[in-house]
Amino acid sequence: MEGTTYIVDLLKVFKKYLWLIILLGLIGGVSGRMLTSAAPPPTYEASSLVLIKPLMNETNTIINQTDETVRFLNTAQTLINTNAILGPVKKELKLRDNVKALAGKVRVSNENGSHVIKITVNDKSPDKATRIANGVADVFKREIGSFLEVEKVNIVEKAQKGQEDKISQVPRTKANTIMGTVIGLILGVFLSLVLFFFIKPLKKA
Repeated sequence: MEGTTYIVDLLKVFKKYLWLIILLGLIGGVSGRMLTSAAPPPTYEASSLVLIKPLMNETNTIINQTDETVRFLNTAQTLINTNAILGPVKKELKLRDNVKALAGKVRVSNENGSHVIKITVNDKSPDKATRIANGVADVFKREIGSFLEVEKVNIVEKAQKGQEDKISQVPRTKANTIMGTVIGLILGVFLSLVLFFFIKPLKKA
């Protein structure tokens, strides 16, 4: 009987503070949505592959040729992130980014020690990432002969529109809103219980 009375009292308290529970639920939901809106937008990645071979001296030994190739590829990769290549890219693609900002989006790597250089671009816009990756490859192919002696330079693979990789996920707005609402409701119930246990003894006293 005492247990039934206790449950009835609890229900009365929940009914009395229903406004508080609902209010905290709404605040939690809005907070979850606001935190989602503040999250950074997704980033996309696009890549182009360029094959480049240095013009070698036939009198060099195989060891010297290997060392020279490594130095050549390192130099070629370094040049990609300089104004010599990115300056024309910025101009031709009519980009608002300055060269320094553009260089921060471009990552250059050598594919497994081969003569293939991978040009990878990160951007918030998948279309822009693709255009920059292909623009850098085109300018590099055209301009590299002005700086290094090359035997061959070909674009093996261009970045394709619609095939960009998403490297950060889109914020889950709906899930975060629901989670915030649930947390708010739980907090509301907890506060109602606190009020029940504190106010009831006071009334008896």
